[in-house]
Formats: sequence, structure tokens, C-alpha cells
Amino acid sequence: MKVIMADEKLGLIMNIIENVARGSYEYVSVARSIRRLKTLGASEEELERIFPWSRRWIQFIEQLQDLPDDVVQAIAEKKLTPTHVQLALNLPTPYEVHDGLKTAVNLGWDTGTFKTYVQNRVEQIERARREAASKGQEPEIPPADAVQLVQYQQCLLCGFKKPRKQITTQIVCEPCADLVRYITSQLGPAEDAIKTIYAALQAYYGRPQPRVGFEPTAKAGSVQP
Repeated sequence: MKVIMADEKLGLIMNIIENVARGSYEYVSVARSIRRLKTLGASEEELERIFPWSRRWIQFIEQLQDLPDDVVQAIAEKKLTPTHVQLALNLPTPYEVHDGLKTAVNLGWDTGTFKTYVQNRVEQIERARREAASKGQEPEIPPADAVQLVQYQQCLLCGFKKPRKQITTQIVCEPCADLVRYITSQLGPAEDAIKTIYAALQAYYGRPQPRVGFEPTAKAGSVQP
């Protein structure tokens, strides 16, 4: 055993560094430790040397302890992560932020599902406000239907809302992305664009013939390779 004499500040720093290195820390405790270190005189530069994070993220983590008690408890119990909170802050009002986080806890949403909820809820609220403004009325914000709001997600290429099960993550080069965006902007949703392009290719080239030794597997209405 090696005994080291340390004041409260040094002792707290040593404890934090050990826990962070082992990956055994919990964010609410870290948030309280950051604030305590500031009270003991730690500078922003010192905190950046202690934690493996940027100054902005350290400040964000510190503020987690200021959230409503039920949200703080959910973070401590690892039912929510700081990323959930970060996503929720895109919602337009404190009520929406709190309600969204409670919904994420109750339904056990991961951050990917919650991101879809937040994006669709923000769009829903903005649409209600635009429609009300065009009529010179006060907006009536519809209640958040959690199940409905996570069923659809915006495609980053065509820009249309699609069922989440049809959304995939793939690596796409910029020219291909530009091509898809141009086609769908001119011909509408992907399903309609495919039919139009297929009909145009048929009219120009005639019905495509299978290659020798090649069995076509594309569905009806799609272009053969």
C-alpha cells in the first residue's frame, strides 16, 4: 500500500481519473464532481486535462444534474444517456423536452429511435405553427403520438418520409447522392421515379434481355442490371 497525502481537490481528481480510466463512471456523479471541482477552484483547462472530453462536452455533462429529478434518476440508472438529452434539446419547449425524455424511458428507446421521434415531433409542431400563422390563428399543437412519430423517417437522398424498416445506412459517394436527389426532385418519390425510368428505358432500348448465364432477380417494375 502506498499512502498519499492529498486535499479534497486532489483526492477528487485522482478518484475521477481512476474511474474514467476503468470506464466505471456514472454521468450524474461525474456532473456533480465537475461542479465540485469548479467550487474548489479547478479551471476549464484543468478539467480538460482530467477528462477525455472537449470543454463543451464537459460543460454539457455538468448541466445534467440540473434536469428534472426523474430525468436525473433515469440517467443515473442508465435508462437515458447524455445523447438522449442532447437530442431532446432540439425540441422547442421545456415541456416537450421533458415529455420526450419521459417517453424514451417508458418505451425503452435507444438514441436512434429517439432521434426519429424528435425530428418528426419538431416537424409536426412547426407545421402546426405554419398552418395557424397562415390563418391568423393561435397554433393548436397536437398531442405527441409516440408510436406514430417513430414509424417514419426521412430519407437523406430523396427527402421523402419512409417507413423506418425501409431506411438503411449505406456509404454513398457524392455524385450518386446528387443523381438520386436530382431524379427524385424531377420525378417524385423513388417508387414513381423507378417506374418512370423503367418505362423510358423500355421505350428507348426495348425490353431488356437477360445476359447469358444470368438469372434476373429484380422485382417487377424495376430495372434489370
